[in-house]
Amino acid sequence: MRDYDNHRCEGSLDAHCSIRRYQDVRPAQSIFDYRDGCWHLYKEEYDTEYMTGYLRHVMRIRYCPWCGEEL
Repeated sequence: MRDYDNHRCEGSLDAHCSIRRYQDVRPAQSIFDYRDGCWHLYKEEYDTEYMTGYLRHVMRIRYCPWCGEEL
């Protein structure tokens, strides 16, 4: 079972981005803990040194930048 909701549209898939909302967890584990119940935009990145992919946090969002849907 996932601990997040996600929004998918053609634009986000084409841009290799993930729009996610994690369940609200208080207190936060660290300043990089984005489990605050809000929608966040993540960009797929690739680390050539470790040869692995990961999702880099970009920003908190309220509307999808590609389809304009209010989240």
